[in-house]
Amino acid sequence: MANRFRKPYKLNYHGTHERGGEDVLRISLLLAMNATLALVALTAACSESDDAPGGRPSASATAQLPVTGEWPPGGKVPAALSGLWYETSTSSTITLDGNDYKIVEPSQIAHGNVVVNGDEIDFFNGAACAVKLPGGVGKYRWAVVGNSEVRFTALNQDPCGRVDNLVGVTWTRTPGSATTR
Repeated sequence: MANRFRKPYKLNYHGTHERGGEDVLRISLLLAMNATLALVALTAACSESDDAPGGRPSASATAQLPVTGEWPPGGKVPAALSGLWYETSTSSTITLDGNDYKIVEPSQIAHGNVVVNGDEIDFFNGAACAVKLPGGVGKYRWAVVGNSEVRFTALNQDPCGRVDNLVGVTWTRTPGSATTR
């Protein structure tokens, strides 16, 4: 009867382990290369989701927010609106970039996602808003005046209170903050 047991590991003169003629080091390197390729493919797939239609979150949004539901239709913030804006009387700022917004006030920070359709911008997935998609969307009309000021007009009753930060406020572009897209 033939021996059904495999040969035990042994150390050869190169310092590698051999088992029945198979070089364990070579197999380990192949496994490590496959794992690296899988990680690269996964990273590439995640970065492609930034531009995917149908409401896929950006990488930064995924890291910060629990994204729920299908996004409203729309695209990224256009270059004319993108960048850092400030409001002098309250020392607040708003940053609009890609599909993300961030409002910083002296006492709090609010952030979430946006999509833009022409002169309409929809704010949603607010971190502090308990209303999740498909609810929780604040719709606004935006207008940039002279490339240095932006104003927002409410198009619906925002269920998350962003109207206080946006309507009746003139936001001034921070010099050098315009994003080219």
